[in-house]
Amino acid sequence: MFLRIHRSDNNHEVVGICDRELIGKTITDGDLSISITEPFFGDHIVSEEEVISVLKKTENATLYGDRCVNLAINEGIIDKENCRRVGGVLIAVIIRL
Repeated sequence: MFLRIHRSDNNHEVVGICDRELIGKTITDGDLSISITEPFFGDHIVSEEEVISVLKKTENATLYGDRCVNLAINEGIIDKENCRRVGGVLIAVIIRL
């Protein structure tokens, strides 16, 4: 999995995580088209343990791919019913207020 942490000037974070094979692909579902790019998701391969650690601490995350989304579900970080498929790809967004 690829993981990248984006930090703003006011110290807020947005985390992008995706399954490796999705980088560079565009998924579509009707009028919706999403590009899964290296600038957002990075090029740094991380372990499942690193993904879990980051997800437990972050306020905002975007996850694309069956492996990373199911990992978050299995760890109790997100609920399955809050995920959806776009162009056959399982996706989830975490926003903690």
